[in-house]
Amino acid sequence: MPVIVREEKEIAGKKSIVKVYKTDRIPMSKEDRLRAEKLDIFLSHTLKDLAREMRKKELLDLKGRKGVLNLWYEIGKRLSFVDDPSIVDPEDRSYVWQAIYDHASDQGFAPGAYGEREQQRPHFKYCYELAKKFPDFDFVNSAGDWSAWVEFLDSPTINNDSRIVEWLSSKRLTLDSTKRDWLRRLTREIRREFPYKGQKTDTSVFGEAELRDRLDAIFVRVFGSE
Repeated sequence: MPVIVREEKEIAGKKSIVKVYKTDRIPMSKEDRLRAEKLDIFLSHTLKDLAREMRKKELLDLKGRKGVLNLWYEIGKRLSFVDDPSIVDPEDRSYVWQAIYDHASDQGFAPGAYGEREQQRPHFKYCYELAKKFPDFDFVNSAGDWSAWVEFLDSPTINNDSRIVEWLSSKRLTLDSTKRDWLRRLTREIRREFPYKGQKTDTSVFGEAELRDRLDAIFVRVFGSE
């Protein structure tokens, strides 16, 4: 199912915002277009309701300020609908993040203009992944601020191997606010252990036990003396 996004195009010498159908499914049928329009309407209503809810909770006021982690985490929880294949086709899910960004911009709570960085590092995908992978907000909050989680989610090594996220979650009882800036410290050490040099870092070559042992060794290096 295609996803409708808004893009700036030059038409007859004038720049205009036009609707573009994004899909990996070619050719695109009339039914596909109708489903895309239906999804677009759904996103419009959903993001409008989400903005209203966040304003009521006084969370939108946190945008760009200290404590914004709470806002993005709450929004992430409410983006779980992307997992429903009756709403978003898994084949075209990669395009839905721009569509969400477009509608969030219409409601005034996108973090900025949609640009090249957003294409590589989708903001609302990060919100969704954080809330989905770490359902305990107290644990999330103990890691630091939103930028610490962005640094974590920006890591290709971590994103490409769900076992690293599961390992981090298993450490939640030993990670708390007494370990200063613990998420950034772990993220940077994991990146050093599994460097990314322009190609996918394939940690799948490690079995469960070996990967966990290497991650546990990182944990000891970072916090062993504390």
